[in-house]
Amino acid sequence: MESPKVSLIVVNYNGASKFKELLLDCVRSVAETNYPNFEVIFVDNASVDSSGELIEQNFPNVRVLRLPANVGYAGAANAGLAHASGDIIGILNNDLVVTPDWLNPLVDLLARRPDIGIVSPALLRDSSTVDSLGGEVNVLLVSWDSRANEPAKGAIRDDKPIFVLSPPGAAFLFRRELLKELDNRIFDPDYFAYYEDVALGLECNLMGHKVAVVPESRIVHKRGSSWGLISPMKVFLFRRNSIWTGITVFDPVQMILMLPTWIASTFYGGVVYYRMTGDPAYLKVSFKALFALATSFRKAWQKHLWFKSRKVVPIQSIGLTPFLILDTDKETLFSRFALGVINLSVYFAGLWRYRITSIVRYPLLDRILLVERR
Repeated sequence: MESPKVSLIVVNYNGASKFKELLLDCVRSVAETNYPNFEVIFVDNASVDSSGELIEQNFPNVRVLRLPANVGYAGAANAGLAHASGDIIGILNNDLVVTPDWLNPLVDLLARRPDIGIVSPALLRDSSTVDSLGGEVNVLLVSWDSRANEPAKGAIRDDKPIFVLSPPGAAFLFRRELLKELDNRIFDPDYFAYYEDVALGLECNLMGHKVAVVPESRIVHKRGSSWGLISPMKVFLFRRNSIWTGITVFDPVQMILMLPTWIASTFYGGVVYYRMTGDPAYLKVSFKALFALATSFRKAWQKHLWFKSRKVVPIQSIGLTPFLILDTDKETLFSRFALGVINLSVYFAGLWRYRITSIVRYPLLDRILLVERR
């Protein structure tokens, strides 16, 4: 049987100046994939360095698409779709390195399982540590990477698909047919960057398409090479986009009842990041996100109406996690009070199945790791 053609879209912004050798390793490893029928499209997101020239000089078989303006990760990925000729399309970060056989298990699973809409490899920080096994999301719309920073040997026990709420945005594949249901885009272009993968995963699950991570396919992701692990801009985009997502996918009554809690979570997040970094810019981020939401609510509501006709699965039937992410895993009087208030909102919104039952700390934001990665 002829192998379906795969189009691999690598999104780049100033990779040549930020991490030249990693960028070359990334494109080289993707170009040397041993799958028999694929193309590589390098989307340069209006870089001000020599990224496009660097790739053209070193990889003549890679197609370079230069965008006239920086439209973010979401916009650049969407731009690459118009130039992709494959039946299966993949979106890739420019800070990862793949193995020669990484693509085969992903295409094979899509071929065997029509109920699966998106597949992703397991992302590792290095050969022994997990970077991401897909995305987890709680009812506060706070998301994080599943099993991040855990030993790969313990987190990945076999090669069976792991069904998740969202794919790792750094690397995933989907059938071309999915684009028709999403109005010929894979990400919401208004998101610019961050949380667009979570929004995509929730949309797919609610449209009845499963999202799966395939542990048999493992690649290395040098997280933070493009934007750093955290920054005020990243936190702003995360929270604005997450609440946009909530307005889009939740039912109106659920959204209205949960909106105050989502906003409160945004302000608390700013305090957490300030305490971790000492940077007062994080305290301003929450106000910036709230202003952006207030001025774009009409657009957010249009997203809700757009998705309403596409949703076939109720939000109550997907697997939002019961964890609350804080900067500590120790319960205090304040955290217990916060849990009670959150769960009261969840109860009245009819989302009691997704009540928060435990507190966990996000391992990728440990202070020691932040110092190591700066």
